[in-house]
Amino acid sequence: MGQAIKNHHLSLIWLGSGKNYLAKMLRDLEVENSGDAPRIHSMVDYFMTEVEKLEESDVSKSSSSVRGKKPVMKKVMEYCYEPEMEEAYRSSMLKAFKKTLDEGVFSFVIDKHVPW
Repeated sequence: MGQAIKNHHLSLIWLGSGKNYLAKMLRDLEVENSGDAPRIHSMVDYFMTEVEKLEESDVSKSSSSVRGKKPVMKKVMEYCYEPEMEEAYRSSMLKAFKKTLDEGVFSFVIDKHVPW
């Protein structure tokens, strides 16, 4: 039975709202039940950029009980939509999705942006 299950592949393709939540929920559920994490393809990932942001960090001095906030530069990922890049990103994602299916490594694949 286990071998028969391992040979099956499942691809989910969604449109509409709630895709991020549902994809993460399915991933977590799969992992909690001893499965492999699904491969998730998302256009959102293509628009994520690394930026540096000034954030306040809690600081405590060891010689006294004085606590304060110290500004710290941190690298964070931020969504930055670039309409002129959408077609190129869509093409790249389609190629990546096809490659994922052709390689057959993942038994569970989720695509969260279909309009090809």
